[in-house]
Amino acid sequence: MANKFGGSARNWFQLQEALIWADAVICATGAPHIVIDRHIVETGLQQREGRPLVFVDIAVPRDVEDTVGELSGVQVYDIDDLQSVVDSNIELRKAAIPQVETVIQQEMARFAEWYHSRQVTPVIKTLREWAQSIADDELVQTLNRLSDADERTREIVSRMAHRLVNRLLHEPTSRLRIQASEGNGYGYAHAVRELFALNTLDTLECQQHEIGCGLHGQADESAHPCTLQCILPMSH
Repeated sequence: MANKFGGSARNWFQLQEALIWADAVICATGAPHIVIDRHIVETGLQQREGRPLVFVDIAVPRDVEDTVGELSGVQVYDIDDLQSVVDSNIELRKAAIPQVETVIQQEMARFAEWYHSRQVTPVIKTLREWAQSIADDELVQTLNRLSDADERTREIVSRMAHRLVNRLLHEPTSRLRIQASEGNGYGYAHAVRELFALNTLDTLECQQHEIGCGLHGQADESAHPCTLQCILPMSH
């Protein structure tokens, strides 16, 4: 082990020499009696030139004599000291539990919000594309009528069309995300598709499968008009 980790192996009879060389001593023998007494440590201190010495005695029974800790420049820690450190750390961890639980709840809420938003993200994207396409068509027609308008005027008109789309869709999309976070995303997403005739290839499945719902598997021309009663939240 000494060769593997760059250490120095000493014979037991070189204990005195080792105590002069070492800065920290970990004691873990199975001896039934003290193996490092006050005398051997006190003798070694005379040749340490004031360097401090730390003992960590994890043996049971103890390897280091009790009075060794009274010597100047020597610190002795035993199992009881280590246990008190462990207990202190455990208490610190316990004290942090409420804060950790709060973080977990916040992250769970964020994840749930993200997860439910996935129900409405496609319809929001489709709605914006639909609105922007209408705005682009109208913009082209308007700019054609303003044939004598300069580049600055055309830029102002283009920006106005873009801002109108954003302002008109901001509140509906925000509310759609809120409904999704409350678990109502599917119903409201389908309602938006029906109201704005956003025909997509997405498969729409009625979650409650109630009789009379015109939504069976997907929205197509052969289906009966959907009243949305089977997918929108019931009012109380």
